[in-house]
Amino acid sequence: MDSAKKIPFIFRVTRSNRFTIPVLLHTLEKDRWDKVFDLKTADTFRDLVRAAEEKRALIAYSFMTPHLPDVWREIRRLKKTCKTGSLLIAGGPHPTGDPDGTLEMGFDAAISGDGETGLPLFIRTFLDGTDLHRRIFSAPNLSSLDESFPISRYDSLVPPLEITRGCFYGCSFCQTRGRKPVHRSLESIERFLDELARKGFLFRAGFICPSGFEYGSEKAGAPSNGKIEALLSSSKSRGIRFLEYAIFPSEVRPNTVSHDLLKCVRKYCSNKKITLGAQSASDRILKEEKRGHTFEAIERAAALIHEHGFRPQIDFIMGFPEETEADRMETLRRMKHLGLRYRAWNQVHYFLPLAGTPQYRRSPSPLSDRTIRILDGYAQNGYANNWWRQGLETAQRLARIQKELLESGSIR
Repeated sequence: MDSAKKIPFIFRVTRSNRFTIPVLLHTLEKDRWDKVFDLKTADTFRDLVRAAEEKRALIAYSFMTPHLPDVWREIRRLKKTCKTGSLLIAGGPHPTGDPDGTLEMGFDAAISGDGETGLPLFIRTFLDGTDLHRRIFSAPNLSSLDESFPISRYDSLVPPLEITRGCFYGCSFCQTRGRKPVHRSLESIERFLDELARKGFLFRAGFICPSGFEYGSEKAGAPSNGKIEALLSSSKSRGIRFLEYAIFPSEVRPNTVSHDLLKCVRKYCSNKKITLGAQSASDRILKEEKRGHTFEAIERAAALIHEHGFRPQIDFIMGFPEETEADRMETLRRMKHLGLRYRAWNQVHYFLPLAGTPQYRRSPSPLSDRTIRILDGYAQNGYANNWWRQGLETAQRLARIQKELLESGSIR
């Protein structure tokens, strides 16, 4: 089709969805929808407005709950400035968890579920001429991650490769909960690695996996050591200089850490840290949030990581709705213990209620002055970071925006 006759399809690119856009673009290329649509990306709001001012376009946002305030602000501005009658489409974790609320924000259509299946479903409906106003597209789950690929000729970025989608566990605060994991095959991974080599992108490679030591596993807490070694061995054989695993975005759960897997990471990978998802050091909170392990498992994992010459990098969340001052003091005391005994670097986040989880629309518990003084002291003494401050600010912004939406009648 003549490019002048193609329909503009613009993806709004942000720091938070940067890894997602190449996957969505590849989906459209694979199905040859780029013959019908003029695929574009917009790295700034100004770029988006400029692209949408030319003619009626499809404008796609992919976002998570923490970024709802920024997206809503842009949508309001876009509706005021763009007069071409463009259609606004939303997908990603937040629209998946709260599609009705997403439509109330001003989107014309919301895709709930996997973008690789939901986007083609939306497009076929659009091309059929069906009315799309306030439509929710419930996308079927991918049966195999091999159907998804993160390399597109319309985007120069090659993000880390997603090798597992879903999680065995049911943590009450997590959007990945409750979905049976699907794994990418080694053949698909090798195709990705070969493409990296062809492009000359051999400096660094990483993988996206919600529980890094459960790639290829058939059940919870039963790592497939052979599949992980095959993954890392095959990657290293391509000549990748910095191969990273068991660190964000492939952090590991405490109940999966073992001598053999740490030896495997040491053998093939370049990272000097292992990221451990602990979330709390209070056994009561760990049970309340359905984490599936205790603090004993966290300490055992930290000890093994330290023994193998890695620095434990441990994620904690402060401010769970059920959390008491006693729970926080227990977590803080144990965080310091992990720092002193195992050189652990504690990454402290603040609780955010995510769409589609049992905790959605629940308020974080406030941090006492005592808690804040201790956290500030930990940051000064090298036990922890102060990421929780940014999380606290985000939680406050999110609460204000949701209140504004409720009061305006945008969300019922």
